[in-house]
Amino acid sequence: MAQNRSIARILGIVQQRAEQISLPRVSNRLGLAALGVASLGVGAALTRLRPTDRIGRSERFQALIEDALEQSAQPWVCTSCQVQVNEGFGKPTMVSFSINMEAKQPIDDDRVEFARKLLEAAVRSVWKNPEIAPIGIQGRMSVNGEDTVNMQDLGYSALQVRPEELFERLGAPAIDRGWTPA
Repeated sequence: MAQNRSIARILGIVQQRAEQISLPRVSNRLGLAALGVASLGVGAALTRLRPTDRIGRSERFQALIEDALEQSAQPWVCTSCQVQVNEGFGKPTMVSFSINMEAKQPIDDDRVEFARKLLEAAVRSVWKNPEIAPIGIQGRMSVNGEDTVNMQDLGYSALQVRPEELFERLGAPAIDRGWTPA
């Protein structure tokens, strides 16, 4: 019976008319000014936290990789380089790339070793990018259309390499020299 009275009391409160509900009023000028400044500050902070240069990021990373390959791959030619920069809230940015090189001679052990060096140069250029850090990297290189090397062939633990493992091997990223894995 007591429970029914409590429910009735709650329902009576909920069923009050809008004229009976009073909203708190801020009549202190200092309080109003503080609320105004706080709202401006929050708006400015949210604007600054939003990345403005996301558009074209994959193309900029593609240019970084192609420049690194151009400097390192004298007898070979890069026929295609596909890059995708994946960003997610609460996760490090993942840069995935696939490179296809063309070599005039068939692939042998020396060619595979040269492909490893080229992939390492591409990974280093992506990690040392001037735009965003920390990032994860997933990369692979094929020569004459044959899958040749991937991240595990370079000695990494997985195909998708986490920022911590990249830091151990390559040091701090170029954009944030003070970054260390937590």
